[in-house]
Amino acid sequence: MVPKKKEKSELKKKLNITGSSKSSEKDSKAAKKQSKEKAKSKEDEKMEVDNENPKVEKESGKLNDGPGTADKEEKKRDLKEETVVGTGQWIPKGVHTTKSGDILVCLWNGQRKEKSHGKVIKYSKMGKELKEFDSHNHRAFFACPMYVTENGLGDICVSDWNKKSVVVVSKSSSKKFEYEGHKEQNDEENKFDPRGICTDSFHHIIVADYWHHRLHVLDDKGHFLRYFVYDNIRGPTGMCIDENNILYVGELGGKSVNVIKYLK
Repeated sequence: MVPKKKEKSELKKKLNITGSSKSSEKDSKAAKKQSKEKAKSKEDEKMEVDNENPKVEKESGKLNDGPGTADKEEKKRDLKEETVVGTGQWIPKGVHTTKSGDILVCLWNGQRKEKSHGKVIKYSKMGKELKEFDSHNHRAFFACPMYVTENGLGDICVSDWNKKSVVVVSKSSSKKFEYEGHKEQNDEENKFDPRGICTDSFHHIIVADYWHHRLHVLDDKGHFLRYFVYDNIRGPTGMCIDENNILYVGELGGKSVNVIKYLK
């Protein structure tokens, strides 16, 4: 039989061993937690540096590219200097190249509702501003010009996103007309929704009506001529036409370009 004092002594030793074991486990967990926190802190600091210096990441990306990267970048810079047009605070939207090689650019001020304002600027091939189409007699032509083209008469034809109309301005900067849809589309529920725009060899204006899944054809004076549809037309948006009056239409959400013999 073991004396009571000895039993107490052995029990105390066991408790001390268990306690020290638990303590070491706690210390180990605390050390791991501290290590993770330090690593996370370093990662956060790195992210802050990257955010403050976005160029660093781009520059390092260039270094990892294959041979010939410097030459490619030099060519890109040369091309950029020749072709890019600075628009300042204005947001560029639709772009069109004329037969003479000039560039038409739709610009928007980024404001909403009654503060929304836009203009169209014609640039030369070298990026020199040639003409600004903005207003006449203090009346603005555009609210938010989205798509633009030029007909054979030199008129600037624009689809305006906010005004829900087609605005045509002569080359002398006077407003020729504004088309707000055919008479059957005058109610709010059936509002004309112009998108892509182009002109054929007869100076007819063709404009995509997105919500109504059809194209409107107008003459050069703004008179409605007819609707034009093709099989399975759905949400026509982007559009252009070639010298043979072949029409190319892209649809929002579509997976193909529709090629249509517009005039037979």
